[in-house]
Amino acid sequence: MDELITYLNSNNGFFSLIFSFLVMVSTIVYAILTIILVSETRRMREIQTEPKIQIILETFETSINTIKLNIKNIGQGPALNIVFSPTVIAGGEKGEDVLKKFSSVKVFSSGLNYLGPSQYFNTNYYNVLSMKVEELFNIVIKIEVKYNSITNKKYNDIITIDFRELEGMYQLGKPNLFSIAQSLEKIEKTLHNITSGFNRLKVDTYNSEDREMQEKETIERFKLK
Repeated sequence: MDELITYLNSNNGFFSLIFSFLVMVSTIVYAILTIILVSETRRMREIQTEPKIQIILETFETSINTIKLNIKNIGQGPALNIVFSPTVIAGGEKGEDVLKKFSSVKVFSSGLNYLGPSQYFNTNYYNVLSMKVEELFNIVIKIEVKYNSITNKKYNDIITIDFRELEGMYQLGKPNLFSIAQSLEKIEKTLHNITSGFNRLKVDTYNSEDREMQEKETIERFKLK
């Protein structure tokens, strides 16, 4: 025991140096973890407050031959002062025709002041039956989107719309919502015809006593004759 104490006393400086080194390493690791945590927290706050504009090519549920652009804010914050600058980079005149049809919606051609989280709008539609399949799949449109966040951070996104994404798509039967809407419309039309007198229901309101009384009256009437 005495030898251990003597050894520790004689190497006190060395152990103090090791302890100080360990404290220093722990402090550095703690500082690095704190910086990472602050950075992640800042990033999470940006995700919760910053916008993100998404533009995708869609077909109508009721007509796969009719296409449109869907513009949606998929971010957590509102997008301000949105400006769209579309350009046809492939497809020639057919591409220009499609873009002209899409741009006929004023919001898409002149911009939008505010688009909240999860809000969206659609461009005008275009029926692709007016062109050949090869012409359709050759169209590529580039859209530059500029907008600001509520923190005044500026965004400048480049989105490419390639019509070859439509290749191989098909639609089997009618969408459920569309079928339900058609059924409700038929029911509404039938009820309207009934209430307006166009179609009258044949309803027998007589009960058994009424029929017996009517039968007796008929017999008596024949007796009198």
